[in-house]
Amino acid sequence: AGCVYKSSYNEMRYCLNNYERETSSRLGGAVDYGWTPFAHMSHNTESRIGFLSDSDAVVVLKNDRNPSHRRCIVGFQGSDGTSDLGNFAFGSNDAVGYCGRGGVHRGVATELWKITHNPQYADEIVPALETCKEVTCVGHSLGGSLCNVFTMCANTGWENLDGKDDERMWDDYHSLIWEV
Repeated sequence: AGCVYKSSYNEMRYCLNNYERETSSRLGGAVDYGWTPFAHMSHNTESRIGFLSDSDAVVVLKNDRNPSHRRCIVGFQGSDGTSDLGNFAFGSNDAVGYCGRGGVHRGVATELWKITHNPQYADEIVPALETCKEVTCVGHSLGGSLCNVFTMCANTGWENLDGKDDERMWDDYHSLIWEV
């Protein structure tokens, strides 16, 4: 849905609650299935060249239909402009290490690093995820790539890092995880 592109939590919440129907097949939107907005952040990177500025939204939806087992969805915004295109089409395609694992696209690793090192991530997203019994990650395009690396780090970061003393990769892990 276009709701993820809203610039504030209130705009995103209003969009989800008032979206006519999120699919052309009229299956209903996320709210119809018990999902409600829970947390939102918007990471903005300004460039010296105005058209290369970048904005990345992360949203968390919660479902409390089973009060003892809160389910959450964390969603990453997809590519949104020239800056993202530049990072992937014209930037370095070198593979780098992230969260203890090699072979991660440099642009994806850099984008996720910027998001998880933004104070909004620690202040808004992490506390929301800490209340969840189950977390599903979703994203389209760049958001899907971010979701893949996010999931890899959250699920296997500790195992990938065990016995390694790479401070940068440990930093990747510690900036992303939450307490359960």
